[in-house]
Amino acid sequence: MQLKHILHGIREALLISHYESGKIQRIYDKEFCSMNEKLIETVKDQCVGYTFMDTQTLQGLINKSKSINELLHTMHSYIVNNKEIMQSMPILAKKENAIKEPIVLYGEQTKISKKIFDEFPLELDCGATDIISMHEKILMMIRDRGHAMTMDIDITQDKSFVKYFIPKLCNLSMIQKLQGINKITKAGATGRFETTEEELPQNLFNFIEMVPTDFDAVWENDEKRMNHLPNITHKQDYIFEEEDAKEISMETGKNGRRITKIKQLQQKIKEAIENSKEIGENNDGETRDE
Repeated sequence: MQLKHILHGIREALLISHYESGKIQRIYDKEFCSMNEKLIETVKDQCVGYTFMDTQTLQGLINKSKSINELLHTMHSYIVNNKEIMQSMPILAKKENAIKEPIVLYGEQTKISKKIFDEFPLELDCGATDIISMHEKILMMIRDRGHAMTMDIDITQDKSFVKYFIPKLCNLSMIQKLQGINKITKAGATGRFETTEEELPQNLFNFIEMVPTDFDAVWENDEKRMNHLPNITHKQDYIFEEEDAKEISMETGKNGRRITKIKQLQQKIKEAIENSKEIGENNDGETRDE
């Protein structure tokens, strides 16, 4: 099933022949809001930073998506975890940390993103670090922390909201103690926390330092514990939320967001959808970069 067929099916569902109580709400819940837990886990498993992700990966995930929310979540996860897309942005600044790994600032210049780049500790033990700056949004990908942790930072309000995804559970005990940890499964961990814009850089650095690396791994004990992961009772914190959908849909303007200025990213999404071919349910051929 291709993207246009999914959207056609949703459009057909909106053609209501007769009205009955609760019908519109049911349609909205099913066609727009629903999020399938199995799809969420598949996306977490396949959309991982610094791993091989081609257009067939995206098309396969789109084929599994049934609602607008699932489509947006799938595309967003593919984009923010795809280093080729992220590293195609215009480079604003670049430096190296103490172990000669690059720290690169991409996108459009903002005061807070420059502050994060300038103050990023060179002694912080992590691999290549990509910082993608947009108006009111910052994306980060940090290698060798939870394999390749990604962070989505919203700075649109008085508070700054940080959402994170850790794809590799190097040390389960350390991950369970992370600030704002939400849901932990075998496919990775998600969470969120809030801070002020003034304290954002230092709180980010403190958080990154707490995320385990392969050197913190205790595989034998964790493998046993992984089979009995605790049930996290918090509401699932989706990486792509309602505000993200508004951001993508709004055109550039006085009060609009400037996401449309990132033309290279948009073009890559378009090409990924148009050029990819349909694949079946079997995605066992994907290989992760360890």
